[in-house]
Amino acid sequence: TALALAAKHGHSEVITELLKADGIAVNQTSNGLTPLVAAAWADHSDAVSALLGAEGVDGNALRNFYLDTRVFVLDTREDLGGTALMVACHFGHQRTVEALLASGKVDVNLAGSGGVTPLMLAAAAGSEEVVAVLLATGQVVIQTETHPGFRVQDLEPWTALGLAGLVGHDAVAQLLRAQRRRR
Repeated sequence: TALALAAKHGHSEVITELLKADGIAVNQTSNGLTPLVAAAWADHSDAVSALLGAEGVDGNALRNFYLDTRVFVLDTREDLGGTALMVACHFGHQRTVEALLASGKVDVNLAGSGGVTPLMLAAAAGSEEVVAVLLATGQVVIQTETHPGFRVQDLEPWTALGLAGLVGHDAVAQLLRAQRRRR
């Protein structure tokens, strides 16, 4: 759709104009991904803000896709899914994470496939800046035990701290430990 293309390429002025039209589909495109997810993936924080300023845009829409390196793969299995915030956290897009959180339209703790949270994705990616932004909300739940929905036993514990440690992101692990001590 025109809205999805404008979001993907970061044309916030075009998005604003398109959103004035009646009947525009704001939460889905022909391939199943939302314009919001496309803008988050491409790190277009202004486009994210323009979309979230519109009525009817669902900041927590779970869509069936998974992330493979730096691309989306559309998948129709019911057990896959993620949000725009998860995408931005996975890729370490700090400005986009900040725009999503500033909107008040996203749940910072909403879990997607297998219980994965935005904090877990940011920690696994080693994005200290994004982890700090998430923690600064004061709303992030730092899990201390494995999510029961996760089925792969090799990655215990399946938490943000466990993932950061597993992949060697020591600075992120320290940040999470410090936050946990404060609570």
